[in-house]
Amino acid sequence: MKADTRHRTTFGTRFRFVVRVLALFGVLAVAAGAVVAVPSFPPPAEWSVAHFQAAAQGDNGNYQQTAALLLLGGAVVLALWLLVELVSALTLLTGRKTASGTNAAVQVALATALLVVVNALSFGNYWRWDNTRDGEFTIDADLRAKLAKLDPKTPTTIVALRVHKTASIAPDRSDNYDAAAERKVVEKVRDLTDVLREFGPKFDVQVLDTEDEDFAERLDALTKAADRKSLRAAIEGAPENSIFFAANGKVQRMGFNEFLLYDKTASKADGQDKAERNLVLIPQGKDKFVEKLLAVEARRPVVGIAVIHEVLSTQSDGEELSMPGVRVALERNGFAVKELILKSWGRQLVPAAQSVEEDELARVEGDFNRYTVSVTALEASIRKAEAVTVEAEVALRRMDEALAKNDRSLAVKHLETAIDLLQDFERRRIVNNAQASVVLRTLQAELVGAREELAADRESLAKVKPDYERLMRSDRLLESRRAGDVKVRMTAFADGCDVLIVPRYTVMKLARGSAIPAWYHNASPEQAEVVKQFLAAGKPVLFALGATSGDKQRPGREPPDRAFDDLLGRFGVTLGSQAIFTEPEGAAVAAAGSQSGSFGRRVEIPSLVLKIAPPPADHIGVAVGGFVLVAPPKPASPLTEALSKSSRLVNGQLLIRRSGFRPLYLSEQLRARLPYSGVFAATVPGTWNEEKPILERDDDGDVIYYPRFNATKLDDPVKGTRDEERRGPFDVGVALEAPVPQDWLEPKLAAAQAGVVVAGSLANLGVGFPVGLPVATLPTESFLPAIPESQRPKPPTVRLVVLGHGGLFTGPKLEPGEEALLLHSLNWQLRRDDKLPHGVPAGAEWKYPRVKLDAVQKAAWTGGAVALLPLSCAVFGVIVLMIRRFR
Repeated sequence: MKADTRHRTTFGTRFRFVVRVLALFGVLAVAAGAVVAVPSFPPPAEWSVAHFQAAAQGDNGNYQQTAALLLLGGAVVLALWLLVELVSALTLLTGRKTASGTNAAVQVALATALLVVVNALSFGNYWRWDNTRDGEFTIDADLRAKLAKLDPKTPTTIVALRVHKTASIAPDRSDNYDAAAERKVVEKVRDLTDVLREFGPKFDVQVLDTEDEDFAERLDALTKAADRKSLRAAIEGAPENSIFFAANGKVQRMGFNEFLLYDKTASKADGQDKAERNLVLIPQGKDKFVEKLLAVEARRPVVGIAVIHEVLSTQSDGEELSMPGVRVALERNGFAVKELILKSWGRQLVPAAQSVEEDELARVEGDFNRYTVSVTALEASIRKAEAVTVEAEVALRRMDEALAKNDRSLAVKHLETAIDLLQDFERRRIVNNAQASVVLRTLQAELVGAREELAADRESLAKVKPDYERLMRSDRLLESRRAGDVKVRMTAFADGCDVLIVPRYTVMKLARGSAIPAWYHNASPEQAEVVKQFLAAGKPVLFALGATSGDKQRPGREPPDRAFDDLLGRFGVTLGSQAIFTEPEGAAVAAAGSQSGSFGRRVEIPSLVLKIAPPPADHIGVAVGGFVLVAPPKPASPLTEALSKSSRLVNGQLLIRRSGFRPLYLSEQLRARLPYSGVFAATVPGTWNEEKPILERDDDGDVIYYPRFNATKLDDPVKGTRDEERRGPFDVGVALEAPVPQDWLEPKLAAAQAGVVVAGSLANLGVGFPVGLPVATLPTESFLPAIPESQRPKPPTVRLVVLGHGGLFTGPKLEPGEEALLLHSLNWQLRRDDKLPHGVPAGAEWKYPRVKLDAVQKAAWTGGAVALLPLSCAVFGVIVLMIRRFR
């Protein structure tokens, strides 16, 4: 019988086997470390212990650290192997035979303990290491605590929707970079939600692609539940690639770019060689993703919009005047919208404060009442006229019959009957049968027109009646209509809003001469006071105020008020009244002044394109087509930064085409107080400010005046003032954060000033100069020392955005630049700075990992791959032989 030549499986032999296997891997580690060290380390003659220590600690970069650790680890393992082999040799010479049975029993027990105990503990006790450079899979402790509180019985559905549009402001056509950005964001969403699953089975992740063949079926399956209707509506209305969070019937949406901002500008320019270009994504913070997930049921910010007529509202369909695009953009980005109509348009234009529904009710009710009265009156008139025509016709026929029988008395009797019937329909006295016959024929012809008019009024009444009955069934609407005066009603509206938008659309097309009279927008004292109280409460207002100079040249018109101008003046913002002409508009108007009929031609206003421009001598600027985003020596405005980042989504193209901005001016005190540049938008050079922007013609249609640039003369009183006609650029957009005036919170200050003014006006210094006059010019805050410090109010700070155009957001769809400006302005004003796009330090952008090798590095890696591959095969082959020998 052949003897068994296998090694006996004692603990010592097993231990030696493991050490020998580790030694083989140590050989691989030393070889790999040598391959990495050759291109990264200095020449071997310069190696030292200190250099290895610095390399192992990462002082010389990751490359040398990797090489040092591989060499050190391999050397340690090989040293351990030599030590074990030496000890084993000595032990074999002096040892004795091991009790194999006991050894086997101990090994079985240890293996069982390892299998049962360790696996049991691992299910509930484990550690996770995030080895990514930017901690991509690490959730902050406070967010982890919030996530742990989510109810597992109400899971959150996360939907990554690809509609193949990188941003709502991006063009519809996409390219390979856009597609790669989509795929990478979906991948990152899946990775992050896998991390979130650590907090329990609370997240259901779905990926939908509108171009998939089964998209409709998957959408139906996902939204078939009763509480998923809002999710379906949100998905169907998604303007861009989006991530949706749905729970308990509530939905929150965030664009892909709110998670990873696609930098198309950098992607296209990354590397001079086309082959070296790379996709660039700017991480916006995983905290945004988690916070959006946690805020599924959060209240949506309410944006209040106050306009003077329903046609200017977001619910009107007037393309040039209305703002439906604003409502679409706001609602799909997580805002709620409320509207208020500030004017009642009857025989007189009077202040009002009614919702669009109330304004609709007033209009529909007026139409319903008018058509109802008209139909009732026409029906009665027609019935009477029909009866009269029949009886009068019979009476005249009988008269003719009596005359044929020579019975004149009977004929006169029938004629008198006909005349009595017809006289009510004729102002002149009817004296004979010929006149009676003419009146009868006239009445019969009028009956035909009356019946047609009645049919038209009945049709109009039938159309307006359903709307009237629908609105009259609304108890809330009827109750709100009965509520107090203008101030009470407007205050109630403002109390339900988080931010107000106050647009005053005046100039529409300078080249066409079209404008809305500025005095139409005049605010009553009560309306201005409500806006003032809204600001005093620390709530923000976005003012979009158009030019007012167009009304000054038209006699008999009410002058534009300064209600909002005075409010903004307290913050250090002054609004010019002129309209700003661009060069193409000036050329069109000049042609109209010299050539009859050319006025009103189509003019291509310069597009507002965000791009880096050469900075002027005194400040640094970023041009947005017809704008320049200005950043004089202070840091750029937050809106400048946000718009600059958004422009990178569309390769620097943010388009705005508007006519008739007005200039804005910041006081020196405000400029000094702001930590950043308050001005974020200015017109490009070549523009000028025009006091009379509307072309004038005489009764024969001949041009008697057309706007053109005329530099202000040296002897003109306005020379050197803000009203001086000059060339631009002009500031047209301002963003500021400032405390509200003290006297808005403490009426005693204004009262003290008024008292001193009155008293001083009665006094005289002996030279005929009243004291009250200079006191009246002092700021109200000058009287603050008169109030004890403990009683002084602490004014809140408020964020304001002022735009020199009232129609910047009109139209059925906002242009890319307009939408970005609107959303960034409101988010900044509401202190939702985390909603604004932001950059990252250089090198922190996400790119596809690429390694650039010089000739030496490439040779080392190529040689290492050639040498290490067969060496690895040899090592594993030796291990297999060892296992076979060991069995």
